[in-house]
Amino acid sequence: FPTRRSSDLETFINNLRFDVGPDGTVYFTDWGDAHSGVYRFDPANLSADAYQLFGGTRNDDGLFLNSDNDAVAGSLSAAKVVGSGTDTKLYTFDEDFYTGSDYAINIYNIGTDYGYNGSTWAAAPTTSITTSSPKMINKGDIAVTADGGIWTAVFRSSNIEANPPLLHFNAAGIVDFSGHGLIDGCHDGAIAVSHDEKILAINDQNGVTHIFAIGTDGNGAPTLTEQYTFTADALTSDHY
Repeated sequence: FPTRRSSDLETFINNLRFDVGPDGTVYFTDWGDAHSGVYRFDPANLSADAYQLFGGTRNDDGLFLNSDNDAVAGSLSAAKVVGSGTDTKLYTFDEDFYTGSDYAINIYNIGTDYGYNGSTWAAAPTTSITTSSPKMINKGDIAVTADGGIWTAVFRSSNIEANPPLLHFNAAGIVDFSGHGLIDGCHDGAIAVSHDEKILAINDQNGVTHIFAIGTDGNGAPTLTEQYTFTADALTSDHY
């Protein structure tokens, strides 16, 4: 497995999720404060080191700040890459971006400027999405749909209205679906949406994976109809 560049010698410790971009680039997150951000490498060139995508100065909370003191990125539990060429976008689930307990989904229009040459993104996100009611808290995962909508699952031990385990944001960044009452929590915030965007899978806090059919209501907001469930092995700290 590639190592980090010689200028970044820490050890990976919290690589919760990986994604593969349309061009084959591998992206992986680190949720640890001392190692935060998104790393990437080219699997076609395994002799080259992985490198940190974000630039700036990392503070003690894991937040990168640029020379203008703008927040760039923090400790991340998820990264998804969509589009290709100049339309390539990186979506992240960020613990540190906002002061206090508001988490963020950040979007970076990385285009073709951040290739394998070590180029870094040291600006604020192109778009930042958050919500105070209901809140996103703890580790989360995201699934991006073709219309720009975003499903997000967050690590919750129960299901309460103020911070449910599942939310959907429309393309304008507005919450148009809450999973309050849908499932019993969500272990480590794991979610998947099928390529045809007709099926959503999410695990609960008790080792049960729920499979839903995705529909829409009269206003164009998503709906979920449970199709079936299955029970996984007993949960451990290694289940993501």
